[in-house]
Amino acid sequence: MKLQRNLKYILLTGLVWTTCASFLSLDNQTEIGRTFVDPRDGQTYPLVKLGDTYWFARNLNYFSIKSDCFNDEIVSCGEWGRLYPIAEFRTVCPDGWRVPNRADWEILEEIIANEGVQALYQGKNWKNNEEASNSTGLSLVPSGIKHKKKFLHQYLNSTIWFNDSTKEGSNWHFHTDGNNNEEAYYFHTHEKEVYVRKFAVRCVCESEELIK
Repeated sequence: MKLQRNLKYILLTGLVWTTCASFLSLDNQTEIGRTFVDPRDGQTYPLVKLGDTYWFARNLNYFSIKSDCFNDEIVSCGEWGRLYPIAEFRTVCPDGWRVPNRADWEILEEIIANEGVQALYQGKNWKNNEEASNSTGLSLVPSGIKHKKKFLHQYLNSTIWFNDSTKEGSNWHFHTDGNNNEEAYYFHTHEKEVYVRKFAVRCVCESEELIK
């Protein structure tokens, strides 16, 4: 078996028993690693391991009443995933999976400190960013956001929800700006605007692996 290792992340190509093992098909294996099939709608998501946590390596595309496709075009959901409001993002991941938390952010922050935020970027679609390496395999895409009734920043910005389970109503999120601005990324929360915005979701799952 070959494992690609760099810092704390591992792209898996073997057999794994995890807390989400009942949702992982042992026959689901691709050239880039393990995959997960969402039993709710049959959609397949590639997986990457960062630290001790498995991440979807694609934005969630599970239908919910208040979610949107960019520009209200259903084809956008297939490539970019859906955009979810604060009222829904904590509940849209499949059983056994969750939205990333502050501890998960610390892993990303360490990767960024060592390799730059481009290590998280998919190597295509980002405008004005030729340094996107995707060395982690996380494959963040510039899926944009929705602010009130406007869709904004596709090809320039990726924003994903995070949750702080110790704080009710947590609205942390991770912005990355592929336009090579002075602030290439920031992880923050704010009190008002977040309630009229919709962001992408990546689902995660903890694990205890036994790899053969």
